[in-house]
Amino acid sequence: MCIRDRYQRRVRDSSQASMMARVVLLLGLAIIHAANAACTSCYVDASNGVDTSNCGGGTGSSACKSIAGTLYYATPGVTLTLTLAPGTYNEGYADLTSKSVIITGESLADTSSTIITNGYHDGSTCSHPWGAGFCLLFLTYGGTSLKLRYLTIQDSENVLRSVAVGRVVYEATNVTFSNIPSPLHGSVAYLGIAASGTGVNENWGHGAGWTTFIGCSFVGTTAAGFGGSVYVEVGSDVSYPVTFVDSTFTANTAQQGGAIYVNAPAGGSSYTDSTITVHNTLFQNCSASIGGGVMFLQSSEPAKLDLIMTSSYFLRNSATDSGGGIHYNAWGFLRVTGTTFKFNSAASNAGAL
Repeated sequence: MCIRDRYQRRVRDSSQASMMARVVLLLGLAIIHAANAACTSCYVDASNGVDTSNCGGGTGSSACKSIAGTLYYATPGVTLTLTLAPGTYNEGYADLTSKSVIITGESLADTSSTIITNGYHDGSTCSHPWGAGFCLLFLTYGGTSLKLRYLTIQDSENVLRSVAVGRVVYEATNVTFSNIPSPLHGSVAYLGIAASGTGVNENWGHGAGWTTFIGCSFVGTTAAGFGGSVYVEVGSDVSYPVTFVDSTFTANTAQQGGAIYVNAPAGGSSYTDSTITVHNTLFQNCSASIGGGVMFLQSSEPAKLDLIMTSSYFLRNSATDSGGGIHYNAWGFLRVTGTTFKFNSAASNAGAL
């Protein structure tokens, strides 16, 4: 073999070896990336888990430890499903902007075995460095879907707060909300205008989302402002349905709307129709220092706000002003069927409705 042939063969062998090395390197990087990829179906265990970039794939030390730690690695636009082992999750503030999240307690038979509480709340006052109104579990600036299932959430201030323009889907199924005092509005759901009066009182556009509670209990949820449990300020030119089914409200208080406050103000250019639907739900011992011991609903044309209520029960609710049960001052229609009002009172007028 001549010198030139030996040289060309050596170059060819070297090129092939270099190519093989690159292939091996790429395969190694792919394996490392897969190992460090954030989970999409994540197992979370407050007692045994560890928050890392690749946690959640199994039980024990392979599980994630906290909800906030798991959400930190969530990919925007990808639905993240969290299954929580029984235990107490002492959580802080988590940003859900542009995220879709499903959080389910593993023990479907005993929702009290999986408890979420707020790490920035000491049981009586807000200790969050940003101050009152931010001792909350979840905050969104829009584009959020949050679904809670088979859990107990307690000792927090505001579970979910929306403070900017964007689509918000909020669902809870078989969840107990207990002892949640808000220094502002809506301890369980504060969806709408921010405290400064800016934000979602603007055009959300179509398909703004919805809020639904099924089989939920609201116990001792209070607000210093409006809507002891749920506060919704519907933006201009948008429809936003709110639904309550098979649920119970007990001892909820606020200035207006001891349990629920929904406002659809005028200001848009197009006709909108938001509907509040209530079915087979009990309201008891709720109160408002002004009006609407249970509900305060108001809207102005062209923002239509309808209330459809069936097979529900109002017991011993009260208001200092009017509407011991419901204060309805809206442009829309009110349909109440198969519903009982008993021992409700108001200092001014309309003890029931």
